[in-house]
Amino acid sequence: MKKYLQGFLIGAALLILSFVLTNLSVFLPVTIYNQEELSQVSLGFPFCFLIQNQIGVPIGFPDGPSFPVFRTLISPWENPLQIIWWRFVLDVLVILVVLFIIRFIIQVLWRRKST
Repeated sequence: MKKYLQGFLIGAALLILSFVLTNLSVFLPVTIYNQEELSQVSLGFPFCFLIQNQIGVPIGFPDGPSFPVFRTLISPWENPLQIIWWRFVLDVLVILVVLFIIRFIIQVLWRRKST
């Protein structure tokens, strides 16, 4: 019984970590090459699940930075955004599978080391 509870808690912790890493992925910078791309900045990793309109940011104008620029998530109060929920869930699942693979590899290496 203790083994099953331990496995469940590890699985739950990996699910929470996957959720956190997916949410933090919107802060990975994406490269924007022109003014048109500012209207749909695609954020998220490995699949873009958040699209934000950053057209109001003064980039490419004489008083602002020039293209290309790196953009991340900015204030959703001033810049509208759209969340594609099925891609968000897919990102969580992909990262969860990767974390389980890493856990399995670590277990195999740990057993090999201890024998």
